[in-house]
Amino acid sequence: MYNTNLKSSYSYLKENQELYYLLSGLSYREIGIKFYRMNKNKYIYRIRKLMKELNMTNRRQLAFYAVKNQLISMEKIKNINV
Repeated sequence: MYNTNLKSSYSYLKENQELYYLLSGLSYREIGIKFYRMNKNKYIYRIRKLMKELNMTNRRQLAFYAVKNQLISMEKIKNINV
């Protein structure tokens, strides 16, 4: 019925670059300018797709989920070129 092992279901999110950008503290616009050559819509689309798939309503929930489930390395977040 329900898949209770979320870590294995979403293991492809491990080390996902979009999650690092999300946790960098930058706005969608700043991320779009800095990493996607002025195309913030590409980043917004990817984040919204992840939120829909995980049944979340905002980027704060997605960030919390990523940290809680150790999908990202906190050391790498400190080294993001912001």
